[in-house]
Amino acid sequence: MKSIKYFLILSMLIMVGCASRIDIPMVENTTVIPDRVNMVNMRVGIVLPDENLVKSYVIGSATENIPAGKHLRIMEKKYFPVAFTSAVAAVPGSFPDNVDALISADIQDFSFEGVQVAAGFGMKYRINLGVKVTVTDKNRMTIWETTARSVKESRSVVSPVIPYKTLMAEALSAAMDDCFKKLNEEIALSGELQAYAANLRKQPAVAAAPVRQTYAAPVQTAQPVQTAQAAQQSGAYLGVNIQALSTEKQLMITRIVASNARFRAGLSGVEVVGVLPNSPAETVGIHTGDIIAEVNGTAVTSAESFVSFIGSQSPAAKITLYVIRGTRPSYFDVVLGSTADAGKPAQQTYSSVPAPAAEPQPAENELPPYREDAYAVVIGIDYKGRSDIPALKYASSDAQEVYNILTDRRYGGIPKENAVLLLNENATRNNIVAALRKIKTWDGYMYVYFSGHGAPVTSGEKVTDALIVPYDSVLSDPDSLSDTAVRVSYIEDMVDSSNAKGVLVALDACFTGSGKSIVAKGGKPIVGMMAAPDIIKTVGSGRVIITSSAANQQSWEDDSEYKSGLFSHFFKEGLTGKGGNGVWVTINDISEYIKNNVAKAAFRLKGQQQDPQVIGTGDFTVSRNWEKSRLMDEETGKNKLKALFEKGLINSAQLSKGLDELKKPVKSKLMDAFLKGKVDDKSFGELY
Repeated sequence: MKSIKYFLILSMLIMVGCASRIDIPMVENTTVIPDRVNMVNMRVGIVLPDENLVKSYVIGSATENIPAGKHLRIMEKKYFPVAFTSAVAAVPGSFPDNVDALISADIQDFSFEGVQVAAGFGMKYRINLGVKVTVTDKNRMTIWETTARSVKESRSVVSPVIPYKTLMAEALSAAMDDCFKKLNEEIALSGELQAYAANLRKQPAVAAAPVRQTYAAPVQTAQPVQTAQAAQQSGAYLGVNIQALSTEKQLMITRIVASNARFRAGLSGVEVVGVLPNSPAETVGIHTGDIIAEVNGTAVTSAESFVSFIGSQSPAAKITLYVIRGTRPSYFDVVLGSTADAGKPAQQTYSSVPAPAAEPQPAENELPPYREDAYAVVIGIDYKGRSDIPALKYASSDAQEVYNILTDRRYGGIPKENAVLLLNENATRNNIVAALRKIKTWDGYMYVYFSGHGAPVTSGEKVTDALIVPYDSVLSDPDSLSDTAVRVSYIEDMVDSSNAKGVLVALDACFTGSGKSIVAKGGKPIVGMMAAPDIIKTVGSGRVIITSSAANQQSWEDDSEYKSGLFSHFFKEGLTGKGGNGVWVTINDISEYIKNNVAKAAFRLKGQQQDPQVIGTGDFTVSRNWEKSRLMDEETGKNKLKALFEKGLINSAQLSKGLDELKKPVKSKLMDAFLKGKVDDKSFGELY
């Protein structure tokens, strides 16, 4: 391909008389202006670049120049006004009085590639384009930024004379429009921008005293720990135990704010010292040690003020928490529960994988270290609150189990601060997309699991894309569903552009329009349609997507034996070690285990075909085979004990006792020290 590109450039140089400058003309995109959807409640000033701005790319002796200023001005004026409630043009370097923030765009990089068609007698051009958007406040501090990437092609021309500049211009115009569409989606779904906008609306009016609104209350020292499920009379329930910040914690926050401009000045808050089981807080992933700094854009200044605020809410109210975990800020959208249900036993769910907590726990120092370079996003939706979407039985419980396995040091080993769990009502489109954006920036290993409904995207009699369906999707018509769901192609783009060493996406959903899949009103299932074979695809090594079934098959849940989705059951088993022969379970191990078992189970239990599909390549580690590791440790211990017996350092009773102890998950301190070489053979024999 590289040789073709250089040949085409050489041809262009000959055509223009060996000139080294290739000026791409301006071709406007004629797509219609998008509708106003999910606008951010902010007044922005659009910083328009110089119309004569040119961006260049040098390849060999040729320089490709594109009219960046003209394109950016057109796209910014076309797309940004529909992303915010108010937008005006802003002169570079200024900050108009009537705006809350400035937004600007810039072309980050681009490259063209010529592609021969029609057996070498024709040509089309492809561009790979990146556009970056930055939102800043009046102090020129960055509030939010992101980059969108698009690969687009021109039309094909079969002719002895190729209008190569026009074709390059067509590809550029299409890519610019596609990038700005993606950027507008990112803007609408940005938790940072929504929270910033909410905080602005909370600020006092100009005539009021210039003091930031807070949930203030006198500091109470008699009872430092407070439970945010108080105020029984209101019925609101969050499910955390909190206390006022210690001096050490407050100093830590002060240092963080001073060293990182992305944090709000003057942060305080309350510390989470306990999270109650099955509570709304646990559901969204609040952890012990988190610091809750703001709620709904307003500062939390004391434990009692926070408890009072929760008590003032009603059950099912949605609140947004601004949380500091370690040195990183995060937003959590929480749907409050009811105190009427808080004291009841947790509803029984069926688990297809034994809960790790049910096993005897090894000592802390026996557990393997956490994998700090790993990150997980786990999503499960039953849709039980949606009358217009068929409910699933096991999607959320499957997701909870996957999360438990991935964050267990014996298996996935992912720190909980590196894991996001979204279940049912919390699995909104905004929350899902915000969590998935981590795929793009994480530079370690990324694991994504989704269990819920999928949906096909059709054009005529062809399937052109697929959707995963969030809890808050709109099914009134196919366009509404497409706008409020998450496209699989969006996930593919995130995976392909990711900085991660390895990405695994596991989707327990189907896209047929029946079974574990839906269609919008006016849509139709894909039975009899032509599904594109590459509807789900990845680019590059270390990027793998596993789907629970083929494009024209259903994905099944099982009530009789597994109490789980069939795919999810074997995925969980694979994660806990059944999918691998060594200490570590790799992508290939899990893929083979799932493919070998799901198809058999579907035919045996349902009399149907369900063939999981593995797209992409990569053989990176997913989890640890804890049982295999223990067996290997046990075998090593047996050999060491037998050697002591043969030397006469232990007797037969000690040997028998030692062999029995090796089978236990938790060993005595003496045995543990012996196996680690901290006690010599003779001393062990005397002490054991």
